[in-house]
Amino acid sequence: MGYESLFAPCDLAMLYDWLEETGELYLDLDRPHSGGSNNSLHFVRNLAELRVIVSNETWPEVRLCSIRRRSGQVSSSHRFLVIANSPL
Repeated sequence: MGYESLFAPCDLAMLYDWLEETGELYLDLDRPHSGGSNNSLHFVRNLAELRVIVSNETWPEVRLCSIRRRSGQVSSSHRFLVIANSPL
């Protein structure tokens, strides 16, 4: 679907900083309106892994939430709302 191109440079910079600080991010990729609980959970260790996950997504609407952990506790989260409709 090409969702990876929808990230703003400031979002990528923040995610990069978080990865440098903590070594990994928890990523929740949700597929709204897909019927039931249809999300996938990932731990990503670099932006390349994130790019692969997002670029392989085929559902026409997704919602991303990334969470970083510091010293065993969740310290920050950032929600990205990415919506795109595919042509029929």
